[in-house]
Amino acid sequence: MRLLSSLLSTVIFYIIVYFFCNIDANEPCVWYHGIWHGICVIPNFIFSWFDDRLCKAEIYTTAYNVWFWIFAVLSVLEIALPFLFGSSDD
Repeated sequence: MRLLSSLLSTVIFYIIVYFFCNIDANEPCVWYHGIWHGICVIPNFIFSWFDDRLCKAEIYTTAYNVWFWIFAVLSVLEIALPFLFGSSDD
């Protein structure tokens, strides 16, 4: 049941990202865009295989770049750490 709940929440998150986190190549992005794009980096990376979606903005500030990488690393770690070290749920 826990796996089904986790899978369902992941699918819902990916659907939300697909509709609300499309990165515009012509729009300059600032720091708060970096947070949102960093959180959504994994779904956007997967979607970029199938269409012309971007994973990271092309026009951005230094603050965007810093926040993007902070949240991109945290997003990847959130997915990878349970697989690497096992779940603590008993």
